[in-house]
Formats: sequence, structure tokens, C-alpha cells
Amino acid sequence: MQCQAVERIKKQVKVTLKSLTSLRRQLAPLVANDLHSQLTSAAVYQGVEKDGCDTKLRSAVYHCEDGDGPFANVMGNELGKLMGGSSNVARWVAVIEFGPKAEGGAVVIAGSDEGEINSTLGRLLVTIGECKGGFARGVWQGKASGFGKLARFSV
Repeated sequence: MQCQAVERIKKQVKVTLKSLTSLRRQLAPLVANDLHSQLTSAAVYQGVEKDGCDTKLRSAVYHCEDGDGPFANVMGNELGKLMGGSSNVARWVAVIEFGPKAEGGAVVIAGSDEGEINSTLGRLLVTIGECKGGFARGVWQGKASGFGKLARFSV
């Protein structure tokens, strides 16, 4: 009798986790769209224009306690697609972080070019400490050991 109950609970957990993953996949483009709006909003910065293009760096930081690497990756990739179509913003960077502040978690840094991403990564490392990862498909992906000092970080 107990084995059946355990198996039933295991199945319920599996179905719940699958539903959660599906919902996160659906949510990621919506959050990316919100970050896109923040980055392209005139209220973010009235920068210097060159040939109709804003040349000042625009930035956004997104942190969520409950998230995972795949969700962060979908958000980073979706944001890259959205910003690729924004011809009025030449320089941008977004830091996307998921995990409890004490434990750390996934970090994705997406940006207009590798130089902006590297510069942001350097400042992030100074603020939060240890962070391991690397570049893949135009975004930096990694894992941070803790986000405790994240409130002090600004791009």
C-alpha cells in the first residue's frame, strides 16, 4: 500500500515539474518582452544619436528567486532576437539571474556585442564574487555562488 502511494506521489511530482517547465517556457518571452521595453524606452536614457541610432549604453538587470538555467537561456535568446530588431538602440546589455540570494544560481548576460558583455561581466564579478561560465551563441551563461551583494550592482 505504501509503495503505491509513493509511486503515485512520484508521478504527481513529475507531472507538476513538467507543467512548471512548460509554464516557464511560456513566461520567458513575456519577461524578455518586458526587458526589451525597458531597454528601448525613451525614459531609460536620452542618449547621443548617430545616424538616428542611440549610441549610449542601455542596460537592465532581472533577478528572480525561483528560476533555472533553461528559463534564463530562453529569456536571453528571446531578448537577443527582440533587440536585434531594434535598430534605434546600438548598445545594450541585460543581466538575467535566477536563484536564491544566499545560494546563487544561473546567470545569463546578453548584449549588443561581446565587448559590452565582457565589460558587464567584469563589473558583476567584482560585485558578487565567484561566477563561472562561458560564451555560447552570443550570450554569456554561467553560475554564481551567491547573489548577496547584488543590490549594489549596476551596469
